[in-house]
Amino acid sequence: MRVYVLLKSDYVKAGDRDPATKTFNTKSADIFASTDLREWFDEHVRVPLLRDVEEFQDRDSGWTLLNVLNLTLHINKYNPIRASSYVSLPAKILRQCCINVKTRDQECFKWAVLSALFPVANHPHRVTKYEDKVSEPFDGVNVVNFDASAANLQVREEKCYHLRKRVHVRAY
Repeated sequence: MRVYVLLKSDYVKAGDRDPATKTFNTKSADIFASTDLREWFDEHVRVPLLRDVEEFQDRDSGWTLLNVLNLTLHINKYNPIRASSYVSLPAKILRQCCINVKTRDQECFKWAVLSALFPVANHPHRVTKYEDKVSEPFDGVNVVNFDASAANLQVREEKCYHLRKRVHVRAY
């Protein structure tokens, strides 16, 4: 799911009786089943809201918090298909030695397999590191047929077991 928070509060200026309502909101951030909610809350809600409130009070000095009117949590359906085939992954997944190739085409599976078969030391997330590997054989055999469209990508039958044994593919 994709979530953002809205904080609405009343402030008064020194010597003023009428409160002014100020609203602060966070950027939308994704929450996955593997997301640590305490870390997520600190990173995407607590720290940004405190920073924005402090900046407001520093910029327009003299404002004092009178009361918090509400804190609203907005939850939206997460639909990664709308963007492109590249989806940024949570830090927890990336820390587990996952290569997330940044691509704008619809052939993300192809780039994921190539990144596993032909590891590179520098900038493994770049498509350009694998473009010349598309037709390069792995262990002397062209294991994956990339002539098909991304939707019809097929692993050749005679090397299917070998590929499964050497490469683990997880889809998120």
